[in-house]
Amino acid sequence: MSRNNLIHAGEVLKVHGLDGGIIIRFDELLSIPGTFPAFVFLEIDGLPVPFAVTGAEEYGENSFVVHLEEVTSRDKAARYQGCDVWLEPENIELENSNLSLRYTGFSFRDEASGKQGSITGFTDISENPLFEIETEGATYLIPANQSFIIHTDPKKKEVVFRLPEGIFGAMEDD
Repeated sequence: MSRNNLIHAGEVLKVHGLDGGIIIRFDELLSIPGTFPAFVFLEIDGLPVPFAVTGAEEYGENSFVVHLEEVTSRDKAARYQGCDVWLEPENIELENSNLSLRYTGFSFRDEASGKQGSITGFTDISENPLFEIETEGATYLIPANQSFIIHTDPKKKEVVFRLPEGIFGAMEDD
């Protein structure tokens, strides 16, 4: 599966127990509605690899102890420590309430258009929250839709988007 269809959700922190459990910490802006996903994707050599989940339980704030079908020992689990975790968009929800405080002041990059700039604000419109971004001397409102956010890096204060083609061009033609 391509990363184009997945959302960066967190990372494998460490091994848990002797039976191959791993602790996954999810980005604090994400929540998992309902039951834990049947599959997680671990980034291995730059590619997301699917793993069937056989069990998961909460382990503190934004963390879960997860057991994977093929990972049955501590040694096998240790191979995945530090791996990025990706999920299918339908398995997560974006916590809009924290977006304004969380991302205002972050830089942004859009993989589709190559545009870069900064997130200068957030408008919490019901069913259509928007980021205010500045790039190349212009200000745009773009959807704060979880399916467009492919990676966040709190250390670099960066959000990476994959926005629909033409989102900037349509606004520039006006």
